[in-house]
Amino acid sequence: KIRNKFSSDLWRYISNENILNGKYIELFIDNDYKGLYLLKEYVSKKSLNVSENGSLFKSVLYLNQDDNNVHYIHDKYYLLRHPDDFDINNFLNYKIFISLIKGVDNNEYNNYYLAMKDENSKIIKIPWDMDLTFGLTFNRINDYELVSDMGFDIYYNNSYDLNNLIKERYWSLRKNKIIFDNMDKYIDDYKNILINSGATYRDSNRWNVEPVNDDIENIREWLHKRVEYLDEFFR
Repeated sequence: KIRNKFSSDLWRYISNENILNGKYIELFIDNDYKGLYLLKEYVSKKSLNVSENGSLFKSVLYLNQDDNNVHYIHDKYYLLRHPDDFDINNFLNYKIFISLIKGVDNNEYNNYYLAMKDENSKIIKIPWDMDLTFGLTFNRINDYELVSDMGFDIYYNNSYDLNNLIKERYWSLRKNKIIFDNMDKYIDDYKNILINSGATYRDSNRWNVEPVNDDIENIREWLHKRVEYLDEFFR
């Protein structure tokens, strides 16, 4: 119930960029309780303040790329050809952010957008659909280690300058943004909204499933271990 919300809030906090808002709701239709949901804004030019002269692309799977099909885009393809087209601050923040949450589905696959605010602006990446994060993966292995699947390998192997930029940005964010107390506050807020309010119990009763309230504390523990691991990696 919190991975998408937590990821979005962290991205806004780390990057200071406008990202789509989300709010928890408990839904009733004709007095019939339908459960707990995260209501989120839809990705569009309007919601992202992209002008008529700007562009918005949805990334899809990175297979079958060719120069004649603009629908097939992903960052390795474009960075190798046109690195200056990307907003470097956005790029660096995105790399650190995705590595922090270990967004295995948000780096080279289909869960992000590319946007240009207008025809003269740089390309920025916008994360989306961040449920496979904080240790949840395709094979359900709760692993706080590894960065090779975060898209770092191609850059670290091919660009000394980019390697240093990513490293410098990590330590800058680590000093000013990636602080345990700040991240714990988000988790405590979710705990109050979802558990202490009884919302997760009502939702579980509605769908006749067991509540998994300990998952919030598991995410907290995972994130602490992840940051400690990244500290060692970037040293």
